This record gives sequence, structure tokens and C-alpha cells, in this order.
Amino acid sequence: MKLLTAFLLDKNEQRKIEEIQPEELNRYVSEFILSVKRKDGRDYDTLRLRGLFSSFNRYLKERKYSASIIEDIVFDRARKCLEARSKQLKKEGKGNRPNASEALTDVEENTLYEKNLLGISNAEALLNTVWLERL
Repeated sequence: MKLLTAFLLDKNEQRKIEEIQPEELNRYVSEFILSVKRKDGRDYDTLRLRGLFSSFNRYLKERKYSASIIEDIVFDRARKCLEARSKQLKKEGKGNRPNASEALTDVEENTLYEKNLLGISNAEALLNTVWLERL
């Protein structure tokens, strides 16, 4: 909420978030989602961006706000901006799991067998093989 509040202050918006009418808040949240960056200037990954969006909804729900950012039609633009920004970030390699592991290629797997890190040559290799096959 601190990020959104700071964004609103930069826009000379002095009202509390829950005091802003849904149509107007929709425009602010849409612009925020498209422009928000981390303190170091890098983009948030899609998971964090969706987390911010959900935290806004939770905050407003706790304050009995008249609309839901996640469900109501009045916030359709904000949801579309979130979706578009998420697609852009995924194309740039900043998806939900930017550091996710990838499957071994056949060449890499053969190399592990050649170095006796997989196979039946010793107990450790056998355990590695069992664990690899379970994945």
C-alpha cells in the first residue's frame, strides 16, 4: 500500500485510497501497474505484481470499499493493464518463476553418467539416479 500511496502523492492526490471513487481509482491503479518499479529501478516479476494487486484489493475490502478490484467491472481496465504488463514481463524473461530450473538435456544427462554421478557405479550415483527418475 505504501507504493500506491506514494504514487498517488506524486499525482497530487491527497485523499486516502478508500475515499477515491472506483472509476477514478481504476485509472490510478491502471497507471500504477504499468509504471511501478522496484527501488533499484528493475521491474517486479509477474508474481510480485499480482501480489501488489491482491494487496490493494484486500486493503480496500477491509475498509468496506464499494467495489472489488479483482471482481467488479469498474476495475476492468486495471485488470487488463495487469494482464498486459504480465505478458510483457514474461516476454522479457521476468515471469512468475524467472529462476525456475530447466530439465536436463540428453547430452547433460549422458555427461553425468560418464562422470559416474548417475548410474550404478557407487551408492551416491545410484541415489542421484533414483532422485532424478522421481522428478
